[in-house]
Amino acid sequence: MILDEDTRRFMRGQVSVIVSAADARLNSSLVRALGCRVEQDDVSVFLAAEQSARVLDDLRSGSGVAVVFSQPSTHRTVQLKSRDLRLGRLQAGDEAIIAAYRRGFVAELQGIGLPAALAETLLWPGEAPIVTLDFRVTEAFLQTPGPNAGQPLQAGA
Repeated sequence: MILDEDTRRFMRGQVSVIVSAADARLNSSLVRALGCRVEQDDVSVFLAAEQSARVLDDLRSGSGVAVVFSQPSTHRTVQLKSRDLRLGRLQAGDEAIIAAYRRGFVAELQGIGLPAALAETLLWPGEAPIVTLDFRVTEAFLQTPGPNAGQPLQAGA
């Protein structure tokens, strides 16, 4: 197992979640996720389909994925990578996870001085459906700024 319970709890918390992929020319695409579901090393991130169109196209074309979880108030950051991925649909309970994530991340951003309206806008999925990007973590890295940035994730990092 790559992800320990502390890391999984962190990923479910008040963090920014950014999903990135690349096209055939290695031009990157990225989008803000709307939260995640995580069990052991299996992760699902929630994406607004319309806002995620370029990332989804890149993933459908064979790109691997990198997902960054970062807490703005502490800069604690973890990056996950995988090529073992699939696109799916929301499961029972996912809408509640998304709503709780939104409340928590808005509170996190307010805590560092950003207005609630800006935070809410960052997480507005629009009218498009929400899809899941499901993947098994194959690599994980500590990316918190400092001397250990880039190191493979160790239990309790």
